[in-house]
Amino acid sequence: MEEMVEIYRKYMPQVYKFLFSLCHDSHLSEELTQETFFQAIKSIDNFSVITNEEFEDVNLIKKIKKKIGEKH
Repeated sequence: MEEMVEIYRKYMPQVYKFLFSLCHDSHLSEELTQETFFQAIKSIDNFSVITNEEFEDVNLIKKIKKKIGEKH
């Protein structure tokens, strides 16, 4: 779970800023940011990798998803 926090911290500001630029509502932007990360984890197996850094992040998210699945 620590890894997911790291990925969230890394990408959250960019996602939040983008969503805020669309809706101009901080509360809604926060909710949409969380939903974006939730959906990303759900569909990570269908993600196509672009860079080496993203590849590492995708593999990390897949491991997190597996751990979460094992707990439920």
